Amino acid sequence: MRHLRATAAAIAIALCSGCGSTIAGNPQPGATPADIKTLRSGPFTSEPETFELKDGYGAPEQVRLIEGRRLLNYLIQPIDIDTDVQELRDAEVFAAHTNMPDIQGITDTHKQVVKNNVKFIAGVAASRTNGSLRSPKEISVAVLQFDSDTESSRAAQEFNRISMEAVGRANLDLPGVPNSYSSVLDGRQIDSWQAHGPYVILVSVKRSVAEYDGTISKVKDALLAQNFALDSQAPIPLDDVLDRPLDPENIVRRTMTLSGRDSILSTDDFGPYRAAGILHFERNPAAARKAFEEAGVDIIGQRASTVYRTRDLAAAFRLQTFLAKAGKDDSPLDPPLGIADAQCVRFDNVDERGNNAMCAVVYGRFVAVVTAKSIGHAQFDSGLQERAAAQYAILQKCE
Repeated sequence: MRHLRATAAAIAIALCSGCGSTIAGNPQPGATPADIKTLRSGPFTSEPETFELKDGYGAPEQVRLIEGRRLLNYLIQPIDIDTDVQELRDAEVFAAHTNMPDIQGITDTHKQVVKNNVKFIAGVAASRTNGSLRSPKEISVAVLQFDSDTESSRAAQEFNRISMEAVGRANLDLPGVPNSYSSVLDGRQIDSWQAHGPYVILVSVKRSVAEYDGTISKVKDALLAQNFALDSQAPIPLDDVLDRPLDPENIVRRTMTLSGRDSILSTDDFGPYRAAGILHFERNPAAARKAFEEAGVDIIGQRASTVYRTRDLAAAFRLQTFLAKAGKDDSPLDPPLGIADAQCVRFDNVDERGNNAMCAVVYGRFVAVVTAKSIGHAQFDSGLQERAAAQYAILQKCE
């Protein structure tokens, strides 16, 4: 009888477990299946394409850009100099003077130092502002790589000479920062050029006159922080660059290739990145850094779309929610037909590529973001939906 009562109790517990009682464990989100055969991708390619160098004109520059993209992972963040500068102005990878960005601290005359300079390898730059017209703040950081310490030292002095030629500039000494050359403009903007090994570092900080003493300290700390970041890696000789896999984890293969409908003007930043590198392109870098850490993002691929690899499916859904979070002036857009889990948003402003709408899709541990220029106020954008459908198909085919 005791055995029968125990058996009955066990059955009762089992039945109650299926009726809503609390069960120990960690529930995981499930992805809604999507049939890629029925998705409408329109004119966009839905087949994975290997990431490789293009033959012919510009091949040497493409090799140098590989080193440049790797270098972006070691460029310090403007928000770590001043947390107020959250708004992205520009982020670039370049291997020629024509693609050097027009940002604070870099003028057309500065670009002449790189023009036709066979000793220049590649560079990276990022610039952010606080978005204020009344009390503007702007910070630019850049690293340019040369083939020797001798050439970087010469270039740093030449960059500073050009900066000093601006009307109203005064020389500024930064004790404790070796091989650096600094100048101040109107008591508000400090530009510093420093030779560090084969690199030239630019830190340009604009803040109010009242913050001048603090600005000097921030510039000094930023230069030393960039020194530390560069010392944590070593440049790869150009002869050895092609001996390494271009897309070792096939993360870029999961992205979309360039379409005639894209507004992208440069492909210099196409390639694989670590979280620290892709952070330079994000809308909200402080929040994005935290979201990447929580989701375990370890590698990102960027072409006409951006694909993030997270820890697992649950982390992928959390990252998707962050990336597609709408602000007070943003509006949700309909997901593509057949992809119930997609999240799409039309933003109130445009990104650095001139796009104002995005869709984020999840497949396995991957989150992919596609963007487009959306016109009007309708909740439906067919072009964006077609991009998202094509991207989802690529992710599934790469499984």
